[in-house]
Amino acid sequence: MLMEIFTRKSPTDEMFVGDLSLKTWVQSAFPNNLDQVLDPDLHQVPDEFCSDSQSMRFKLQLDCLTTLIGVALSCTSDSPEGRITIAEALRKLKCVKDIVYKKNPSIKV
Repeated sequence: MLMEIFTRKSPTDEMFVGDLSLKTWVQSAFPNNLDQVLDPDLHQVPDEFCSDSQSMRFKLQLDCLTTLIGVALSCTSDSPEGRITIAEALRKLKCVKDIVYKKNPSIKV
């Protein structure tokens, strides 16, 4: 579900044919090219005119999104031994939440 939310793609999207699936598509971009698979409305790439604070916010956002997608991929490993536990997934998701709230205390959930 995390991959669906952050890519805005469904596993049944028409682009997924043959061996290409939502999971393999996201895996192919993880972690260095996530901008190619993430919903463009979720992130903005800073240009050369961005201030240092904007660049820091972008880096924080990308780090959080990378962690979230990493959790999603870890939960969908083909072998049960390769999957993280739900407790570990929850711990990682809470860490992302804590980072976001610490940097943006005005966010309400």
